[in-house]
Amino acid sequence: MNSEITGFLGTLSGKRPGIWIHAVDIVYEGRVAGGALSDSGEGWVRWVNLAEVREQVAFDYLKILDKLS
Repeated sequence: MNSEITGFLGTLSGKRPGIWIHAVDIVYEGRVAGGALSDSGEGWVRWVNLAEVREQVAFDYLKILDKLS
């Protein structure tokens, strides 16, 4: 799948709960620009409804995703 970045949603930083690393995540907003979804060695690709997987979202990503609603 090809994508186009359309905006910046926010950043998350700090120590991750339960692990020893510190990380900075940059979260962008985008749109599909072509191509097709395809699985990779890292896992399966699926479109999901956030309301259905909300309890499975890791770290503090919901703080940023809630800005979308």
